[in-house]
Amino acid sequence: MLTLGEAPNGVWRIELWSNAESDGGGRDRAKALLSLLGASLCQAFQLSLALRAGMQPAKAMLCDLWDPLPFGVMLVEPSLRLLFANTAAEDFLHTAALFRPAGIEGFVRPARRENFAALTQACEMVLDGAGDRASFPMLDYRERGFGDVTVFAPPSGLFGWSGPRVQDVAPSRLVVTLSPFEACPARADEDEASVTSGASSASKDAMSASSNGA
Repeated sequence: MLTLGEAPNGVWRIELWSNAESDGGGRDRAKALLSLLGASLCQAFQLSLALRAGMQPAKAMLCDLWDPLPFGVMLVEPSLRLLFANTAAEDFLHTAALFRPAGIEGFVRPARRENFAALTQACEMVLDGAGDRASFPMLDYRERGFGDVTVFAPPSGLFGWSGPRVQDVAPSRLVVTLSPFEACPARADEDEASVTSGASSASKDAMSASSNGA
């Protein structure tokens, strides 16, 4: 297990935990793991510093770090203007059961009024310093469960990283994650349409066979 933490002096700490016996094999595996993760860790630290400074990280960096993730990740302004969405989040944003089209203004707008109110409240809680993160369950417009939406105040609350919180300074960027606990509604709709289409085809075949038999 690898954990990241930041000391008050700004120095990052990397801890590797292993259940392996202390025969040297664990240390070798740890070195190999750090060697593989080296480039990604450097980008992660650079992203953390950029978010802390209120800067807009490079799109290439966000794509490298967030596109491989299996859940949706968005970088937004406190006004919910969308700055970046990874591949999974883009799929969710184009699902009409969950979100309204962003349009030319590019704001994140959940389709259900209750979800929009919950997202707005979660952002306000984080901006007011009530915590590093705030979550709520999200439903689609058919009141089917979608998953959990979490708003993070980077970088201290981001993905479990721990570090000092800058007091009395409201974040200029927020990270929003979308973690579905069921099949994506878009996929469910496609499956439903497929079943309906299949049933319709079967019905037509049956009618055709009956007509030929007559």
